[in-house]
Amino acid sequence: MKIIFGFLVLFLLSGCSNKCDEGCLVVNGKKMPFADAETLVSKCDRFRNSSLSFDAINLSSNEISKRTNNDPNAPLMSAHMDYVYISESPLVFNRKAENIFLKHNEINQACTQLRRDFNGDRYWVN
Repeated sequence: MKIIFGFLVLFLLSGCSNKCDEGCLVVNGKKMPFADAETLVSKCDRFRNSSLSFDAINLSSNEISKRTNNDPNAPLMSAHMDYVYISESPLVFNRKAENIFLKHNEINQACTQLRRDFNGDRYWVN
C-alpha cells in the first residue's frame, strides 16, 4: 500500500508545473517567474513615466485616497499602486529614505537595472 501511495504522489508531483517553466529572473537573489518579472517591469515603466511619481512617494495612502476619491483609475492612485508594488518587490533601494528625490532616483536606477536584466539573458534561470 505504501509503495502504491508513493508512486501516486510521485506521479502527481511530476504533473505539477514549475513556476519557472517559462524561466525565472533572479532579482536580488530571489527567483521571479517570468510573469511576475514582466509585471514588475511594466509597473516600473509606468511609475518612471508618471508625472505623479513624486507625489506617489511623498503622500500618505490616506491623502492619496482623499485626493482620488479611492478611484483606482485615477492617475495618482495608479502611480501610488505601482509604487506600493515596487516597494514590495525584491528591487534594491532605500525604502526608509526621507528624501523623496533620493528615493525616486534609487527607484529609477533599480527599475532601469531590472529592465536590462529582463532583456538580457545573464540572470534568467529555469
